[in-house]
Order: sequence, then C-alpha cells, then structure tokens
Amino acid sequence: LQLAEMIPEHTANTLHSDGTTKFGRKYGGFQITTVDSSYTLCLTEMKAGGAQDFKAVLEQDVDLACCRATKGVCGIKAKQILGSIKHTMSDRHIVEKKFNQLLEDYRAEVLPEIIEGWDSLTEDQKAKLSKMNNFYCGLHFLVALADA
Repeated sequence: LQLAEMIPEHTANTLHSDGTTKFGRKYGGFQITTVDSSYTLCLTEMKAGGAQDFKAVLEQDVDLACCRATKGVCGIKAKQILGSIKHTMSDRHIVEKKFNQLLEDYRAEVLPEIIEGWDSLTEDQKAKLSKMNNFYCGLHFLVALADA
C-alpha cells in the first residue's frame, strides 16, 4: 500500500532488480528506492527468466499493489509508479540489460499520459525526461573471482 501512496510523489526513483534460479525454478525480485526510503515490491516466481518475463512480473505486481491501495483505480497509478523510475540498478546479465531497454520504452510510452503539459515541452525536454540511467553492479564478478 505504501508503494501506491509514496512512490508517485518522487520523480527520480531507482528500480533495483535481480533474478535467480533455484532447484529449476526461476524467481525475480524488485525494490524501488526514493530519496527518502526503499520499498520492496516483490519476490515472485516466474515461468521463465527472460526480459519480457521480468517486465510482465513488474507490471503485474505494481498493478496488483495499486489495485489493493486504490480499491480498483489502478491503471493510472501503476503508470505513475513505473513512470517515476528514472534509474535502474542491476547486475550485468544480458537479461537485465534487455529488461532496462523494455522499461525505458514503456516509460517513453506512458510519460505523455502522466506528465502534465507534455505536449508543450520541447523535444529536448521530452528526451531528457524519457532518458534513463542504468547502473550495473560488479559484485557478482568479484564474488566469482573470490571463489576461484
């Protein structure tokens, strides 16, 4: 419920994502960090571990959280939450890189619906608002070196 109330108030949120496979089952997890706090969104079992699967799980879980918080008025609230994500932090796996591109494309699609006065912005302003910053953690690489 905090997710639906708190996240849209901020405009430069960071989405942390990761996936893993345990005993042949795939899981994906997401956390959103604002300037004030961090909110765990989900740790969800997925059918597969591709970028489209990650995007579907993220959309599904954000939509579910919004519907619970707003008693059914979830569409625009979910778009506001996903549109508020300006940065990503993940490992260097190719799935995460593709997921980041899918998220950036989704944001570009919904920003005109959630930013008041979008049509009056210059193309440069729109491009700056649409651009995401993707950060990649190198810890997995370091852990692998330590195990070697």
